[in-house]
Amino acid sequence: MAAMVVALGLGSAADAFAWQTKWTTSGKTQTSKAGHVSKGKHFLHIGITGNGKTTFSARLYKKVKGKDPLIQTLKGKDNGGSWMANYKKLSAGNYYFTFSYPKKGKKAFGGVQ
Repeated sequence: MAAMVVALGLGSAADAFAWQTKWTTSGKTQTSKAGHVSKGKHFLHIGITGNGKTTFSARLYKKVKGKDPLIQTLKGKDNGGSWMANYKKLSAGNYYFTFSYPKKGKKAFGGVQ
C-alpha cells in the first residue's frame, strides 16, 4: 500500500485509532505496513468508497517470529461507509492487515482502533 502508517498515541482511550493508513485499491490483495498497538481491547476498522455492490475482505495479523497468526477477519461491501470488527483483546505489538478487493482505483482506509 502506497501510504504511510500514522501512529497515534492510544494510551487507555480505546476509542482512538491505534494506527490508521489510507490507500488506493489495486484490484489485488494489498498488505499494510505494520503499526504498533498497545495492550487492550481493539478492532479492525475498514472504509471504502463504492456503490455497495462489490465485497472486500480484510485480515488482521500480528507480527511475530515465524508464521504471523491471523487475529481477526472482516468482510463488507464498498458502500462508502466504514466497517468494524468486534472488539478483541490484543497483546501489545505490531499488527498489519491484508485487504482483498477486486476493483482498481477506489479510495480506502483502515487500521486498528
